[in-house]
Order: sequence, then structure tokens, then C-alpha cells
Amino acid sequence: MLERSELSRYSRNILLSGVGRSGQEKLKSSRVLVIGAGGLGSPVLLYLAAAGVGHIRFMEADRLDLTNLQRQILYSTHEVGNSKGQVAREHLQQLNPNIEIDLREERFDTENALEALEGMDLVLETTDSIPAKFLTNDAAYFAGRPALIGGVLRYHGTIIAPGRSSHSVGRPCYRCLFPSAPPSGAVPTCADAGVLGAMAGLVGSAMAAEALKILLEVGEPLSGHLLQFDMLESSFRRIPFSRDPLCPLCGDQPSILELKEEPLLAEEEDFLDRLPRQDQLP
Repeated sequence: MLERSELSRYSRNILLSGVGRSGQEKLKSSRVLVIGAGGLGSPVLLYLAAAGVGHIRFMEADRLDLTNLQRQILYSTHEVGNSKGQVAREHLQQLNPNIEIDLREERFDTENALEALEGMDLVLETTDSIPAKFLTNDAAYFAGRPALIGGVLRYHGTIIAPGRSSHSVGRPCYRCLFPSAPPSGAVPTCADAGVLGAMAGLVGSAMAAEALKILLEVGEPLSGHLLQFDMLESSFRRIPFSRDPLCPLCGDQPSILELKEEPLLAEEEDFLDRLPRQDQLP
């Protein structure tokens, strides 16, 4: 049930076709897990909190560094050196005191992944950790939860929406595109290659919007698609990808039967052999 102050706070949401009072109440009862509170996680957390998602659990174990401030808009200069998670929780609670903020100051790993997902309606992975993306996909698959996996580098960004769960017959997962991790060092990070700060805002905001669509069950879901952003060309591409019968997780004869860490140990030539086949792309 919405309080009078909430009706005012969320009035611009409630006016929307597909939302209304019932949709806003649905958001209030929703529970979301966000992995990371950095460049992508900042706009994701801010917009989910502002929209009135009733319970937000997020995982962040780092301390704020001066280099973060170019793109991580949850934080301020005087907070450098402090716990990012604690600072983020305070800011989010100030933004919207009507919602529950559950901070987990720990890394997302095989020991806590399924417990962190317990009771959640959706998980968003926003870090620059390749193993975390694989783990998010796998944990969401085993838990039967939808996932959004984001990435940003230089002037480009991506959002990948694996199929909802193991019960969604025919829906692909992240490993249908990337069966295993690339070689160590093959994929640069923002610290290696740089990133346009506004790109993190753009992609993170798009992730938040997609999350709200999923929670409200409005519009065309991104599930089973990869969304590409290219700011140098001012272009956006929505690319469908198919379930791979040979996928080690959701394929016909899966080899991954439980959660495990994804090591960055693959040989380069093997990794190239495992890239998506042409018939999986449009």
C-alpha cells in the first residue's frame, strides 16, 4: 500500500501507462540485487532507488579512490578513502528514506552468490570483473532469476540479458555467447584503456530502465539480446543471440552442474575457437 507522501513522490511514475498505482506498488514490493556500486552501479542504484524499488541489496567491497570520481556519480571528493558501500548506502537512503537498502561489504563469489540472490526478483551485474559476469549468469540460471550484465569501456558499452532461468525453454544464457573466460589480460579494464565517464551513465541508466521494465512487466524485454552502444558513431544495436545446444551451462549436455569460479586461464587459440558462431548472430 502506498503512503500519501509516496503517491506524491512517485506521481510521475504513476502517470505512465503500464505503471499506475498498481505498478508502483509492484515496485515497492520488488527486491533487486546489484553487484557493484561503481561507474555502472552508481546510476543503476540511484535510479532504482528514486523509482521506488522497495528493497535494494548491493555488494561493494572497495574504498573510494580519486580516479573513481570521473564516472562514479554516487560519490564526492571529500569521501575519497571511505568505504564505497557505506557512502553509497547513506546517499541512497537520503535520496529515498522509504526503501530498504541492504549493503553487503563483500565480493560476489561462489560462497555467497546463491545466498545473495535468495528472495531477489532480479540481479544486475555492473562490475568490470569478467569472472563476476560468468558467476552472475550461472548463479541467476541456477536460482531461476532474470539477470542484466553490463559493461563499459572507452566509448562503448554493452548490456547482455540472458534468458530468465533454466525453466525458460529455448532462452540463451551468457555462456551461449562466451562459453568460458578469455585469456588473462585479453580484455582491458577502464584502468588500462580508459572510459568516457558519460558512457557509464548512459549504459547504467539503460540498465536501470530495463530493470524497471522487467519488474513492471511492460514493453519488449531485452532477454536473449545484446544491446551495443557506440558513442563515436552515436549508434545503438539490439542483437539477438540464440541458445547454443553445446553451451556448457544451458546446453543439451551441460558440463557445469554447480557454481564455480571462472578462471582467466584459457589459451588464446581456444578462446578464439569458442567465440560465437556466425549462425548465432543476425
